[in-house]
Amino acid sequence: ERQTMEEYIHEKAIPQVTEILSNYGDIAIMWWDTPVGMTESLAEELHKLLELQPEIIENNRLYRPWKGDFSTPEQYIPPTGLDYDWEVCMTMNTSWGYKYYDDQWKSTETLIRYLVDITSKGGNFLLNVGPTALGEIPQPSIDRLKEIGKWMDINGESVYGTTASPFFKLIWGVCTKKVQDKETILYLHVFNWPENQVLEVPGLMSKVSSAEILTSGEKLKTKNTESGVSIHLPSGAPDAINSVIKLKIKDELSVISNMPRQSEDGSVFLPVSMSDINNPGYGEQAFLSDQSYDSYLTNWVDSRTRLQWMFHIDNPGTFEIIAELALNEGQNSCIVSIDGLETDIIIEPTGSPDDFKQVRLGEISYEKTGELIFTLRPAGEIWNPMKLKTIILQKIN
Repeated sequence: ERQTMEEYIHEKAIPQVTEILSNYGDIAIMWWDTPVGMTESLAEELHKLLELQPEIIENNRLYRPWKGDFSTPEQYIPPTGLDYDWEVCMTMNTSWGYKYYDDQWKSTETLIRYLVDITSKGGNFLLNVGPTALGEIPQPSIDRLKEIGKWMDINGESVYGTTASPFFKLIWGVCTKKVQDKETILYLHVFNWPENQVLEVPGLMSKVSSAEILTSGEKLKTKNTESGVSIHLPSGAPDAINSVIKLKIKDELSVISNMPRQSEDGSVFLPVSMSDINNPGYGEQAFLSDQSYDSYLTNWVDSRTRLQWMFHIDNPGTFEIIAELALNEGQNSCIVSIDGLETDIIIEPTGSPDDFKQVRLGEISYEKTGELIFTLRPAGEIWNPMKLKTIILQKIN
């Protein structure tokens, strides 16, 4: 016989939570994941049990209107850091529990890059493992955890004890930061090793006192320019997944943001190199054609891939959406949004897979100022391969 929600809470949940909080020493975190039918009165009964562990913190999933001590984005990484504590929760394949047929495993490369991307934005990474009915950890999970551990053994200082990046966007990877003995250390996580052996760090105005490859200690030469700092690199990447360069900063850290901003005529220019490319954790991955500011997105073949840009606007109103893209054949249905305000659009073919044209997609209005997020995502499962260079928001009024 099916029990009511009240019976479940009183006869099962409360006794089990009481046991956990009473019999196993100090508990650091209570990670609630309660049903959508939770009521405030039932949540209050469960929440009162936390008095058994005065130092405990809790997430935001006991009763959905309650914020808890930290937020829990699920299966995606926010395009930028949040102004409160947060933790991405994610699976290694597509399932939270064990499924023998689920072989859609994220690669070690993907998981390591997710880890440092989340860290660079000031978040934690909660990576799930689904044991079998016998309590065994699946071998693909073991393999990936060992490989992540091997990378962390030699690069851990660039993750543990660090805080969010001072940079808005780095097209070659991400950055984590640490302040140690009044000295600022920047860890540059380079996913795409530059072919010309020069790594540009845009907006870094401070003097660099030392630069080295973290794993080998090899010293690197740096040069301050008008736009930032250039670092001269050896010919090959030390690590195919994520090579870390350690910079020590002389005196105070000074960084000028390269976040896209509204121009004098009211328009906003959003190159794809400044976007967050949110690929699914498995399957085909869209990627940039090269590491330049003028690169384009290629291999966009999966309808689950979406793009997000963060930008600053001072003069809101109505904007015409213009995209520079190449679409060989067929229409693509998309949804664009600014901070959740959505508009449906249809993208017509340009004539060839490499024929980039500026295409007018429609209009969108927004009346707030400040930092906003523009999102472009497929509207359904049917998606024709498309390349994209830029989005332009051209102000109409």
